[in-house]
Amino acid sequence: MGTIAARDCLRILELTETVSAILTLAATQAIDLRDESEISSGSLAMRDRIRSVVPMLVDDRRQDIDIAELIALHRNGELPCPAPVPAPANSSPTPSSQISNDSTSAGD
Repeated sequence: MGTIAARDCLRILELTETVSAILTLAATQAIDLRDESEISSGSLAMRDRIRSVVPMLVDDRRQDIDIAELIALHRNGELPCPAPVPAPANSSPTPSSQISNDSTSAGD
């Protein structure tokens, strides 16, 4: 059963990678349609790298090739990775004891 679970896990990771690529292409298209002054330099760098291999979508065309190109960039580590934005100093995670769980009373 371990082999089957490993194969299923790999398939899920591949599908997740594809969905992430599609989302990234959609975000890249959105950046192309906005005023560049409103976009961060990290996002612009990512857009520029993607656009070096995947042109902006202007007319209908097959998207599977674009998705494969973007996945290849990601797998080869060729996408710029902007520094993460730090969380505000006053933010703290909500303790699990403060989260209400209404599912306990659902069967009453």
